[in-house]
Amino acid sequence: MADKRNSDFSVGYGKPPVHSRFPKGKSGNPKGRPWAYKNMSALLNEVLSQCITVSEGGKRKRMPKRKAMLTQLVNKALSGEVRSIRLEPTSYATPRPTRNRKPARAVYRWR
Repeated sequence: MADKRNSDFSVGYGKPPVHSRFPKGKSGNPKGRPWAYKNMSALLNEVLSQCITVSEGGKRKRMPKRKAMLTQLVNKALSGEVRSIRLEPTSYATPRPTRNRKPARAVYRWR
């Protein structure tokens, strides 16, 4: 039995058989971890953050879709379009990401 423990095994813990090992240069997970699906607010934020080219005052200008949309909304509201006046720009605003802070703990002092 002593000779089995001291001998060099080709198969064992951490040493799978040669025929079932990954070939050189190949990964065990070729497709990788699947991405999580994005929710509606993340998709909307991604689309509104894309830049487009807008002609403003005869000049071409690049700006995010969110800014172009709000500019157009305000311009229409200023020209007197009633539907644009009723729409609030705050409905398009997305909340800024905040740090995950723990809520303040209440401190009770007994007298």
